[in-house]
Amino acid sequence: MNLTVDLNNTASGADTIPFDYSTWQSHLQAGRRVAEAEHRSVLVSYTEQAPYFNLLSAFASARDLAHDTFYWERPDEGHVLVGIGTAVTCSAETVKELASCWRSLMERAHIHSSPADIGSGHHQVNGPLCLSGFAFDSSSASTPLWREFPSGLLIVPAILFGQSGASTYLTMNVLIQPPENAEDQDAGADEIAHKVDYARTVLGAVERALGGESPAQPDRPQLRRISLHDLQSRGSWKHMVEMATTAIQEGAYRKVVLARSVLAEAPEPFIVPSTLADLSRRQKDACVFALSRRGHTFLGATPERLARVDGTRVETMALAGSAPRSASFDEDTQLGEELLRQKKARTEHAIVAERILEALSPLTTVVHSRARPELLKLANVQHLLTPISGELIPGTSILEVVDALHPTPAVAGEPQSAALDAIRSVEHLDRGWYAGPIGWVGADGSGEFAVALRSALVEKNRATLFAGCGIVAGSDPQAEYDESCWKLQVMLQSLCGGYSE
Repeated sequence: MNLTVDLNNTASGADTIPFDYSTWQSHLQAGRRVAEAEHRSVLVSYTEQAPYFNLLSAFASARDLAHDTFYWERPDEGHVLVGIGTAVTCSAETVKELASCWRSLMERAHIHSSPADIGSGHHQVNGPLCLSGFAFDSSSASTPLWREFPSGLLIVPAILFGQSGASTYLTMNVLIQPPENAEDQDAGADEIAHKVDYARTVLGAVERALGGESPAQPDRPQLRRISLHDLQSRGSWKHMVEMATTAIQEGAYRKVVLARSVLAEAPEPFIVPSTLADLSRRQKDACVFALSRRGHTFLGATPERLARVDGTRVETMALAGSAPRSASFDEDTQLGEELLRQKKARTEHAIVAERILEALSPLTTVVHSRARPELLKLANVQHLLTPISGELIPGTSILEVVDALHPTPAVAGEPQSAALDAIRSVEHLDRGWYAGPIGWVGADGSGEFAVALRSALVEKNRATLFAGCGIVAGSDPQAEYDESCWKLQVMLQSLCGGYSE
């Protein structure tokens, strides 16, 4: 069967994305022979270099062609990943289960990469990469709001675009199943042909997008055009904070993080690619992410890295303690200095740093942490930040680090068990993937996960936004409510720049 595809007739005048279908075909056929001979499934991953272009265009143009599309960007580092469609999907309740699924896939993967340099460690841009996310608390009751987002999800994209600096790569991933009889052998050949045809359709759509303009970035409408509804009244949320501070004074726990959510409704559907473009432009130091599944998109721009692993090196951070920003340089500086001195913020921050160091200890041979926090200044808010790094025990993957760290006191509290019990009993909110880990894993176990903060779940013209505040002894309910409002502004401003008129 001839699977060679000519894309030239689908480019609509745009420069084509070159891809060696003949070589890919030979690797797929070799994978079929292995699957036949060894009676096991085989993941075939093939990478080639591609022309440089705006990968947000690929994400935007493919969203109608795939149930699952994934976007990941570090704007300050020029590192972008776009996953389209699925070669493999695994869902599970725990990080450990998905880590086992990933190890099993890699043990039987056939990886072929034509470029000499395809990146490594936390700057990998080639497959097979898995894109993964987790609920904040798999033990809490879920609601239909998060029906497309299970407790744990791992996706090997059928098509992966990766960019590191000026280099762009295209990876095709196919899981080939072993045939059980002669009829299955014919069906297997047809399935490969279908995969190639799907790739042709997606690349054709991307090329047509490249022939036009970049994803639309309309002028940002006035905030009044979006109606906002608190999903928990201001009074009841502040009362919840009062209850938490009382429990802290009584010794129930040292810290608890309480979240609130708001519903934003627009006259027309929100435009996810435009929202992502606005987040990338405004939040240069953040991690911009999105996962679209069957019309639902979870997206955000989080300042908090949960963990980054490059070989045996691990990097993470303690991020806790917040203050607003000001357009006035002098006032902004004063706000930052007050945050550095503020006892409540320093206490909250120290709890997070201590817990992270404790969690990393069994996985590392050495860990480094700065003695005093510094300021991380973002567009709408500034935080206390302590970078933490170390050397992992050889063979430790990013998923093992995620399992050890999540949830940190920055998003749950301390002690962890008591804080989670308090959240489940008083918050009355389905956090879903809000404040959970989201990121990617490479074949060697390197990768990066962020904590999904400053985020929203979007469906057509409705967006559910989330924000949380760390409650410790001395927390003031009104001040905590104000802090949650600063945090919500990150998504609100970009959503206002991302709906059709």
